[in-house]
Amino acid sequence: MLDRQRLARTPWRQLTSRPVYENPWIRVREDQVELPDGRTTLYGVVECAGCVGVLPFLDANTVVLVGQYRYVAGGFYWEMPTGAMKPGESEPAAVQRELAEEGAVMEGRDIGTVVAPGAALKLFLQAHPDERADRRALEREGDRSRIAGALDTRDELDARTNPLVPAADAVVLDTTELEPDEVLARALALARGRGIGS
Repeated sequence: MLDRQRLARTPWRQLTSRPVYENPWIRVREDQVELPDGRTTLYGVVECAGCVGVLPFLDANTVVLVGQYRYVAGGFYWEMPTGAMKPGESEPAAVQRELAEEGAVMEGRDIGTVVAPGAALKLFLQAHPDERADRRALEREGDRSRIAGALDTRDELDARTNPLVPAADAVVLDTTELEPDEVLARALALARGRGIGS
């Protein structure tokens, strides 16, 4: 039994290798290898480009899946969003891009300009600083003046390091006088107006 355990941990030795097929997504090669017990065998190797997959949770019991026809399986299947990474792309950036490509609603500083510059609809939500402070204080049940100061400090730092500027083709929506359901209604109307989600 000990000899078997030792063999299971012993690396195989590559004797020869020849490319069989290559495209932008995969490479296939055949290796002639020597096993730890001295036997030789042919071993097929498929090398794939880097890829990411993400399982987005809306809450503890709800996940988002995408449905699509899969040629190899010959049918329509529900699956988690996945896709190839672009050269030089970080995993978090690839995840954001994949979600955007699948039609996710996303928020963030660079979403409309860096992550998903080709998005069908980009909304830039803004509100007066006093309204932002009121909302954050209500949300966090905190001291409004302290929260307003923290927001001012963050805004000043952002203005120097990473200005919050809407994408050139973004729809700017001032939410100062709007309730959350009114913001949602306007966003949905804009989306429907562009044929999204219809």
